[in-house]
Amino acid sequence: MQTNTFYQHTQVGYTIIILLGVGLLSFMFNIHRFHHPPFFYIAPAFLSVFLFLFCALSVTVQKKTIQIRFGPGLVKKTVLLSHVKGCRVVRIPWYSGWGVRYTTRGTIYSVSGFKAVELLLYGNRTIRIGSDQPEELCRAVQARLDHLQQAKHTAPPST
Repeated sequence: MQTNTFYQHTQVGYTIIILLGVGLLSFMFNIHRFHHPPFFYIAPAFLSVFLFLFCALSVTVQKKTIQIRFGPGLVKKTVLLSHVKGCRVVRIPWYSGWGVRYTTRGTIYSVSGFKAVELLLYGNRTIRIGSDQPEELCRAVQARLDHLQQAKHTAPPST
């Protein structure tokens, strides 16, 4: 049986969980302690949703795509490998933050840490995928790109 998944890894965003968890507990403690009106529950509700959506980042390299998913998968991105011309391991500056970020250099998907794989797309765009295994992810992407390139050169001409 041949598999279509060549790399799969989920990175848990412990920093996000801790920071949002502390923020959530702080809000709840203060709401209870000072008997605030019900609309004060909006901030904890927002933090809870954000925590649920961005607690982890899963990356899967498949036969023709790279899938990036946060948490349960409601926030996700699929990149066609045919749109990728290369990849490299890079460092994300601390001020780029976590989550989905749109920067002048492209889009960043990250939950923790400062290492990432930068996908160089045709059209001079980039996507950075935060990872605690950037070398392994980059190797998997590059292997798929090499395979697709080789298949393109060895395919019989169409008539």
